[in-house]
Amino acid sequence: SGRDIQFYLDGVSIGKATTLTGIAKFVFAIPKDTTKGAHTLSVKFLGDGSYNASSYDTGTLTVN
Repeated sequence: SGRDIQFYLDGVSIGKATTLTGIAKFVFAIPKDTTKGAHTLSVKFLGDGSYNASSYDTGTLTVN
C-alpha cells in the first residue's frame, strides 16, 4: 500500500491517487464541456524505490 497511481483521460493527466491495501480510489467530475462519445481512461503506476513503473492500462469512458 501507499503507492501512487496516475490517472489520464484521453492522454491528459487528471490526477493521482495513493493505494490503500492495494486499491487506489479516484473521484473525478467529468467537465461539462467534454464531448459526447468514447474517451480513453488510462491508469499508470508511477514506480517507487521497490517497484518499476508500469505500462498503461486503459478502458473506455463513454459520455452521453
